[in-house]
Amino acid sequence: MQIYNLLTLGFAIVASVSAMPTESDPKTPACKLSGEVYNGAGKECQCPPGQLKKPNKGKCGYPPFQYKKCPKDDEKPYCAKSKYEYCGYDQEHDYCEDDGKNSYFCCKESDYKSCIESHY
Repeated sequence: MQIYNLLTLGFAIVASVSAMPTESDPKTPACKLSGEVYNGAGKECQCPPGQLKKPNKGKCGYPPFQYKKCPKDDEKPYCAKSKYEYCGYDQEHDYCEDDGKNSYFCCKESDYKSCIESHY
């Protein structure tokens, strides 16, 4: 009986200890950027691993694709999220974030629509 009481008491203590504030905890400070999470150990808001703070956009985001010169002089770099969502290379654009889903490629400016379709 005494062992059972000790185990129950130990479980109650462990269950009530919180190592880090949760989002529902009113003591957790609000983070300014969308996607940030409060790190109680460091006492600061942080972006998830692999993402950077992008204060000008008000969110966390992936780093942009590294600019690479196109192999042919008449080609221009493009970024795309899908077959229908694309833009010319602009490191500030969401389609140019290297998130593992977007793509970066070179196409002739006069033929970019068919070129983009061939990548998907």
